[in-house]
Amino acid sequence: MSTLAEAWKALQSVATLTADLQRYHAEIKDLHQELRDLTLAVTKLESKIDRVEERTAAEIANLAQLVKHSEERVADERRIIRLELENRLLRVERGLPPPPKDE
Repeated sequence: MSTLAEAWKALQSVATLTADLQRYHAEIKDLHQELRDLTLAVTKLESKIDRVEERTAAEIANLAQLVKHSEERVADERRIIRLELENRLLRVERGLPPPPKDE
């Protein structure tokens, strides 16, 4: 093979490698942009998840408070009913007249 043919083949190889290198640089640039886009999307999702967790925690706390108040109301109502029954029993046992209508 002649020196000219070898030089031509080497030049073709350099041209091919240069084109490949440029293509790889473009692909890397595109991949970096995709990575930035994905990072931004993940950050947005993290923020949304944090907001949902905060709202959920607040709603759970609110529901827990409602349950506590409901339990307290039920206990109060039971105490009132028990006291009313005790009063009626005492009135019957002592032979007292029934309470006035406004009680």
